[in-house]
Amino acid sequence: MHRPHVVAAVVMSLLLCACDARRDFSGTYELSGELSLSEGRAVRIIKVKAARLAIIADAFDSDSLYLDFECGLSATMRKESFALDVKKCPSYIEDSCSLTWTFSNGLGTLKDDSSLDFDTTGTVDVKCTDGTSGLVSFSFQLTGVRGDGSTSEPSLPGEQSGDARSSHLSAVRAAVIQSVRSQLP
Repeated sequence: MHRPHVVAAVVMSLLLCACDARRDFSGTYELSGELSLSEGRAVRIIKVKAARLAIIADAFDSDSLYLDFECGLSATMRKESFALDVKKCPSYIEDSCSLTWTFSNGLGTLKDDSSLDFDTTGTVDVKCTDGTSGLVSFSFQLTGVRGDGSTSEPSLPGEQSGDARSSHLSAVRAAVIQSVRSQLP
């Protein structure tokens, strides 16, 4: 290849990278908001504070994002937002119950350069060793700002480390289990 063609190819790839909308979303966000749990007519709201969401642009796919949220989610870019891809997470055990989260819908939008709205819905399938079982619908409605990620760690269902997170996670998991058990006669 001739030198001018190489230079032109490099310049063209840099220009394409500079206008990649995924770069606007990439980063770590500190989120707060609500987790709504519903089974039947019962609805329970749990406040979520200091949840961390890391968004990474997929280097091999021009419209994909990776979200470090719960069990690792993926999303597809739209014009000015991203749509969460459907994902069923691996089960985990909490208080003698197996919980399986399925993310069925979600959307992320930027309000400005550093503020993100992230909403997602789905279900949690709960099966306990005492025979309790049920399907709980959930909805996360979170808003946050982009940060450097150094002061906070994830505080969402499925994360396993960190003392400060453990109490919050236990509260979220206990609420899911209680929601299912409360529906029993």
